Parts: sequence; structure tokens; C-alpha cells
Amino acid sequence: MYILDKYQRDCRNFILNTPNSLITLNMGLGKTLITLDALTVLKEFAYIDKILLISFPNILHGWKSEIDKFNINLSIQIVEGNQKERLKQLNSDNDIVAINIYNFKWFVEVNKIKFDCLIIDESSAFKNPSSVRFKNIKILLKKQYFKYKILLSGTPNPNMYLDLWSQNYILDMGKRLEPYITKFKNKYMQKHPYLKSVYKPIDGMDKVVMDKIKDISFNIEVKDIHKINYYYKEHTLPNNITEIIKDMKDNFIMNIDDNLDENSIINSASVLYSKLLQISSGGLIVGNEVKILHLERIKLLKELLESYDNENFIIVYNFKFQRDLIMENIKNITLWDKKYANNLINKWNNKKIKYLLVHHGNISHGVNMQHGGNNIIYFTPLNNLENYLQLNKRLARGKDKKIVNIFHLYSTNDDKKVYKSLENKNFNMKKMLKGFIKSSVT
Repeated sequence: MYILDKYQRDCRNFILNTPNSLITLNMGLGKTLITLDALTVLKEFAYIDKILLISFPNILHGWKSEIDKFNINLSIQIVEGNQKERLKQLNSDNDIVAINIYNFKWFVEVNKIKFDCLIIDESSAFKNPSSVRFKNIKILLKKQYFKYKILLSGTPNPNMYLDLWSQNYILDMGKRLEPYITKFKNKYMQKHPYLKSVYKPIDGMDKVVMDKIKDISFNIEVKDIHKINYYYKEHTLPNNITEIIKDMKDNFIMNIDDNLDENSIINSASVLYSKLLQISSGGLIVGNEVKILHLERIKLLKELLESYDNENFIIVYNFKFQRDLIMENIKNITLWDKKYANNLINKWNNKKIKYLLVHHGNISHGVNMQHGGNNIIYFTPLNNLENYLQLNKRLARGKDKKIVNIFHLYSTNDDKKVYKSLENKNFNMKKMLKGFIKSSVT
């Protein structure tokens, strides 16, 4: 048996009274349990019958665990395995049919079942209106009539307002924010004066956009659930490496051709940015080879781990050569392997892993890892706010009062700019989502 907290009851009631809803609760506050409780009510009163759930594989298994843990009166079938197995599972009599996001295109092509409730957990996966994934959800929406559509996300708009359009389209087919992304851009957004592919709201239109979707969006005000300490650890670079970085920047500026189009300049800048992050962390990818240039980042990592000798750490890398460098130089380290994900998570939560080395995209959604440690180290900056926030919340979950320590390693102004960009994106996202607040938790 379970009892919902007040903010959870408020959210559950919002879902019940809002057939198309975007739930933007912070990660770890019980979105799954809240939604399951709402679904039991809707099923009991025959408002819905067949439920389609779409999400990442590990999140789908999290839903099954919640159903079993709280003895919820709903059955679920996770559709997985080979095609023959998936077809059989798809036609099961369970209340919830759960499709992992990587099989979604296949599902849209073969499905003949009528669903009347759609749930997308981590709906930001559909934020790109140009993606195959979004095009397939549009096909599904034309084929199916859903009485209830529920989108769940802790990070619905890491790249600001453009990320909101596609998710709201899923809910109301463009009623609130225009039926086409181009119309949305023309009405509410303006192009960056220099980078034509970058948009920001026309003055005053940010509030207009938020007001238009406020009635179907739910958020809560969170106070003092847990504390996260953010640390930034710097190391210096050898003089010859500093010279290499300076030369690369100078050459980039000198070689910009006035006749180059915007996309070419952006692509060239992106390549340069990637190389600068590689060099500052210790190496450089040249073709199919890696040149190791220095070990200053590794030395800093060792010093940090030694100063917290009794603590367990998740260490996050970006490039493969960083993974290899860390594996070669750090003892008692375990590399994440998605084939053995459940086993690794259990070992971590039982404190049988000292250092767990992961790529930032590997365990960013739906995984509970708060029992194994409370420290994360970013070996290098990443510019993906969604992965960054989701990964941090693997340790800072729910009502756990423990302090979580997030360490960021860096050596150049370029590194600092990426971290600062994450901070700014996060600040702006929180500011936007304040308009959705309808409850609070303390």
C-alpha cells in the first residue's frame, strides 16, 4: 500500500482533470507512481482501457518495478526481444503495452491495436521536429484517437522554447503553439543576428508562449529536498599545449572565408570546439588515431580521488581516449557496459564498485543509483544539459537528504565556457518552468 504526498495528489488530480497534460516534475519526485495512480482511477471508472507507454528501455522496466513494488492494480507488458517475440507481446491482454523508444518506428508500422491513452516518459526525446521519431509520432496520432495523453519530463526544454513546440504538438496537434514549426518560429521567434539557425523569442513573446500552454502544464516548487554542491577543479597546462591551443584558434580565425555559408562556419567551429576540449583533457583524435599530449587531467583526477579515499565515485567521460586513459591510470575502476546494466547498478547500489566509469549518455534516464555513493566527477565538459541534469539526478533522488557532490575538471577558458553555458541553460529552463507551478513540496 502507498500514500501519496500532497504535491503528488495535486499532480494526480491535474492529470485526471486534464486529458492532455505535460508533467514537468523534477527528477526523482515520483512521476511514475503519480501517473500509475491516476491510471488506476481512469481504468476503474472506464475512462480508458488500453494504455500505450513509450520510453527508454530502463525506464520501462522501472515502471514494471513500481507496479510490483506498490502492488498497483495494473498489468504491463514490455515489448522487447526479436521481432517474433515483440509481435506476440504486442498482442497481449495487459493494461499497459510498453514500447521502447528504439523500437518505436517498428511499432508504428506494424501496430493494429487501438489505444485510448498515450504516455511518453521523458518526452524531450521527441523534442526535435525534424527527427524520424517525431515524424513517426505524427503518423501514430493520425491513426489513433487518444482520450488521454500524458507527457512526463524532468527536462522538457533544455534548449529553450523550440524544444516545447513538438511536445505540445503531441498533446494538442498545434492548437496552442501553431500546427507547424515554421509558423511557430515566424510568430514567436526571431533569428540570431549572425547565426541564422539559432532562434530566441521576440521581445515579450516568451511570456505569451508560456501562458498559452500553462493550462496543460504542471510543475511543483521544490524546497530543500536535497543539497547539491558544485565544485570546479582546475589544473594548468604545459606551455607547449597552451601554444598549440592558441595556434589552432588563430588559424581558425584567419582561415574563415567571407564566402562561406553559415552552416560551414558552424560546422568548422564545432570541429574546433571538440578538438580544444580533447586537447585540454589530454589528447587529440587525428583520423583513426589518438595522440596523447599530456597527463595533467589524469593527475588532477588522481589527486581528487585520493583526497576522498573513502568515497565511491561515478566518473563521466566524453571521448573514448579519455575512457582508455582513465582505465589505464586509475585502480579499482569498473567500466559501464549496457549488456550488464542491471548487474552493475545492483553492485553500485550495494557499494561493491569503488569507481564507476560511464559515458554521459549511458545512464542518464530513469536509473536509481542513490544508494551506492554521492559523488560524480566530470572528466571533461559536456554541452548536453539534459544528459548532465539527468545523470546528476541518478544520485540526488526523491526525498533523500544526503549531500551530493558534483566535481567539474577543467584547464582552459574554453572548458569554463562550456560549464557556464550549462549553468545558463539550466537557469533559464528553471525560470521558464516557474510558470507551470501549481503545487509545492518541502
